[in-house]
Amino acid sequence: MSGFESNSHPVLADSHMRSQEHHLLLSSKQWLQVRDIMTERVRTIEPDTSVVSAAKVMADNIISCLVVKENHTLLGILTETDLLKRAVNGTGDFRKMTVRQIMSQPLQTVESHMSALQASRLMEEEGIRRLVVLNEGELAGIVTQTDMVRALTTYNMWKNVSDIMSSQVAVIAASVNVKQGAEVMARQNLSCIVAMENDEASGVFTERDLLKRVIAMKRNPARTSLREVMSKPIVSVPPNCSVITASQLMDKRKIRRLVVMEDGVLHGLITQTDVLRAMKDKLAAEQKKHRKLLEESSNHVFTLDLEANTRYINPAFRELFELKIDDEFVGQPFLPDSYWQNHQDRNLLIDDLLKGGPTIKELALRSASGKDLYVTLFAVCMRSVRGEIVGYQGVLYDVTAKKELATLRRMEQQIRDSEDLLRATLESTADGILVTDDKHLISHCNQRFLEIWELSEELISYERAKSLFDVLLNRLKNPEALRKLLRRSISESSNQPTVLHLTSDKILELWIRPLMRGGQPSGRVCNFRDITIHRKTQDALEQARRESMEAYKTIEQANQQLAEAAERAKLLAHQAMTANRAKSEFLANMSHEIRTPMNAIVGFSELLEREDLEPEHKKFANTIAQSGRNLLQLIDDILDFSKIEAGKLTTEIIETDLGQLLEGMDSLLRPKAHEKGLQFEILQCDELPKLIETDPTRLRQCLINLLSNAIKFTDTGHVYVNVSMEYRDRNRAFIRFDVEDTGIGIGPEQQETIFDVFSQADSSTTRKFGGTGLGLAITRQLAELLGGTLTMSSQMNRGSVFSLIIPANVKPDEQPSLDKYEQANEIQDELPVEIHETGSKIRVLVAEDNPANQMLIDLLLRRAGLESILVGDGQEAVEKAASEDFDLILMDIQMPRMNGYEATRELRRNGFEKPIIAVTAHAMVGDAEKCLEAGCNNYISKPVKRDVFYTILAKYVNLPKALIEE
Repeated sequence: MSGFESNSHPVLADSHMRSQEHHLLLSSKQWLQVRDIMTERVRTIEPDTSVVSAAKVMADNIISCLVVKENHTLLGILTETDLLKRAVNGTGDFRKMTVRQIMSQPLQTVESHMSALQASRLMEEEGIRRLVVLNEGELAGIVTQTDMVRALTTYNMWKNVSDIMSSQVAVIAASVNVKQGAEVMARQNLSCIVAMENDEASGVFTERDLLKRVIAMKRNPARTSLREVMSKPIVSVPPNCSVITASQLMDKRKIRRLVVMEDGVLHGLITQTDVLRAMKDKLAAEQKKHRKLLEESSNHVFTLDLEANTRYINPAFRELFELKIDDEFVGQPFLPDSYWQNHQDRNLLIDDLLKGGPTIKELALRSASGKDLYVTLFAVCMRSVRGEIVGYQGVLYDVTAKKELATLRRMEQQIRDSEDLLRATLESTADGILVTDDKHLISHCNQRFLEIWELSEELISYERAKSLFDVLLNRLKNPEALRKLLRRSISESSNQPTVLHLTSDKILELWIRPLMRGGQPSGRVCNFRDITIHRKTQDALEQARRESMEAYKTIEQANQQLAEAAERAKLLAHQAMTANRAKSEFLANMSHEIRTPMNAIVGFSELLEREDLEPEHKKFANTIAQSGRNLLQLIDDILDFSKIEAGKLTTEIIETDLGQLLEGMDSLLRPKAHEKGLQFEILQCDELPKLIETDPTRLRQCLINLLSNAIKFTDTGHVYVNVSMEYRDRNRAFIRFDVEDTGIGIGPEQQETIFDVFSQADSSTTRKFGGTGLGLAITRQLAELLGGTLTMSSQMNRGSVFSLIIPANVKPDEQPSLDKYEQANEIQDELPVEIHETGSKIRVLVAEDNPANQMLIDLLLRRAGLESILVGDGQEAVEKAASEDFDLILMDIQMPRMNGYEATRELRRNGFEKPIIAVTAHAMVGDAEKCLEAGCNNYISKPVKRDVFYTILAKYVNLPKALIEE
């Protein structure tokens, strides 16, 4: 077979087990049950079905058998071998046969709880490759030789295929017909033959090929050559391929046999039957080995069932308990009562075992002859592959010989521990302890005793108690007190301490207790406590008490005066807070009142600017418009300041698109910079996150204030915004905005007050550039509200850098990066947009009580080509909308009789669904939200600016494009 192509060999290194629904584990001790490995999806067929139809079902579903069933009764099984031996190899035409004629019967069945080992032995004994599985008499599944092999391959098996292959291989010419090949297979009881062509193996013809390519296709076996239907190319392995690898390859390719070849030479065949037989032999040898190890082990091993009955004990276990026969334990409850020193301990052990966890117990037992035993028990539960507990296994360690020695050593250790504890207690106390026996000899004294009396250890070592007490008496100012105590019997104790005064000015307390041994006094325990500091402290406290009593009256008088002063201060603080609130409310109200006439001034002046006027008149109109805008800016600054002082300015931290915010700054302020011939750039210095969490409105206000100031105070050069990341406070991320200009700069003296309220660099700045001096003060307070800071550095005539740093409140590495080359999308209005289109002239109802504002809005609407109908309050607006049709309503909020909020709610209740736009001079926090809650679609603040007015109006009605872009 030298001409065999080497590339027809499969790449064994790439083969792997296909995934299973159940995780299968095998050992020589715990076998799987049939239900663990069977195929639950079983196809059944009626006995009168044609053989061709049955073959087609098997081929289409890639299965090797069908269960024959009639009226809920299992009659038999139809296999590939049946099709080979009884259909094709029969005398009749299989295309006219029925399943009943060729099926195998009676049916070979097993129960689902049978072990896989028993099932595999039954297959080998009966010479079959599959069994029908029943569960309580009902069809539950099919277990095949393939299932068995797949399960057993989880057990390590390192034989080569050459050790188990079949060397006798049936070969036949590829040119013969299928019927001749089937006759060979049936006669020799083979499941496959190797087809030869030009002395080379060109393919394999199997029962599956016969089923799928002949019978299912209704082909005539006598007129079909093997070459047309055989499996090719050959799937082969070398002789040194491991059995496990070969089995996995068969499972991967969904085949039941492999050709063993090497260098083009055919060596044999390896089938699933060969693999299964080798696996069983291997496992049987392992089981025998393990059984021998248990029998010869010196450990005392046992196994129990779920009810804690003994199922196995090894010889060492029998020897430990002096058992004559196993029946005294095997089949009986574990460790019967007669083998326990305490019967109740058995119940505790059984309870622990049945809980299912590892059990470790020290047990006191008896042997059969009554000998005391002390053992340590280690036990664990045994589980099936499904995780179910199926019993318990454990071992006993005999510790009887060590028990008494351990008890003795424990008692010795307890004595040593007690002595160490007593010694440590005596040495750790702050008192001096002296112990003498009944012969007046010193038994013990602690270090503190030596320190209190200033004695040496050598003196204690050689002095009897009486001599030592003479030394102590000589050091006392009142020796008689100690002498009196020493005259007493050693059985007496002092109920009260005796105070001793030493010549060294120390003061001691002495307590004496008898030393009792066996209930009899055997010496004295003298306790000396140094109370020198305590006595001196008491004397000092007494002196301090007298002095404090004298000072008490003085303090009482001072407290009375402080209470009166605090009451006056509280009253003044209340008056100041009231005045501050009144001031803030006054500023807010004045701002509102000023905005109303400013609406007419700014609105009409902007309209005049766009008229075709004489140059001098146009100059007058421009001056009025600019002055109105400057005045409006001053009003806005005062209003912001009043909001901050009144505590009404709040923040709303939300997710903010940093790119859109920067793009908005660029489009808003670049034109102003270019008007003055300045270079304006927003520079991204670091990789920035696309999204941050902050209040975009307050952040935008801070940046506009800083950039507007930079452009205002710069005549030549540039205004840059450098945006970067900064990390501080345990790596918290902050966004840094450095607004850099080449303007007039700020001197060192003015830098200290530049952020103060109503402060500018000098009076000439106000005269030249205007402003209230509130802008930077408001910006710093807004920065602090955002949790950030605002600082600056500057040089006169060279420029300034204002640094705004706010927390990003996100982790940059968890956010998409901001692409500095990507143009931010146009910021969408958050309010709902409702587009209105109509072919007729659009009618707008205007609810406004101020005549000047009525005239301005009417003029703006008429110039947009819209028809306006004017009313003076909310009540008229409701009545007018009820009687006429309008496409849009402009609703002033503050009006007599019925204000804008009430009118809008009434209109919505009456079913008015067209857009309503609020127009108001209110500008406090929450005013916009109140308008939307009342039912308005949008919000325009006064004074009404022409471009803003038309932009918002265009969202709801069609306006000329040129009018919006003008």
